Amino acid sequence: MKVHFIGAGPGAPDLITVRGLALIKKCPVCLYAGSLVPPEIVAAAPAGARVIDTAPLTLDEIIAEILVARDNGQDVARVHSGDPSIYGATAEQMRRLDRENIAYDVTPGVNPPRTDDTRHCPDHHSHPHGDEGIGDARGRGP
Repeated sequence: MKVHFIGAGPGAPDLITVRGLALIKKCPVCLYAGSLVPPEIVAAAPAGARVIDTAPLTLDEIIAEILVARDNGQDVARVHSGDPSIYGATAEQMRRLDRENIAYDVTPGVNPPRTDDTRHCPDHHSHPHGDEGIGDARGRGP
């Protein structure tokens, strides 16, 4: 049994990765943040899968659903918006899974384009500072 944290990307259903979609298609349990993840993405879950919107649930309730899946030997697709390898909402879940000795992995999502980076704009030469852009969160800059 494994929990697969899957990034659903920036919101468009056709921007999920091939790997993420394949995992959703095979997992008998699919937990997703319905306030952020389009329902079209989790509609790919197999027939008869437990598909649960976790938006109204507490962390304890989400973990309880995962524990039920573990007891039934079922893999879980835990679908988040964006890229779960970047955003912190998954960290608290992962800490709880560690305590329960439940295996998990992360399938990154497609990140939205950076609108602050002028290097990719057709009129970037008209920017008052030329090709300058803002560095990313890992300290890499233009």
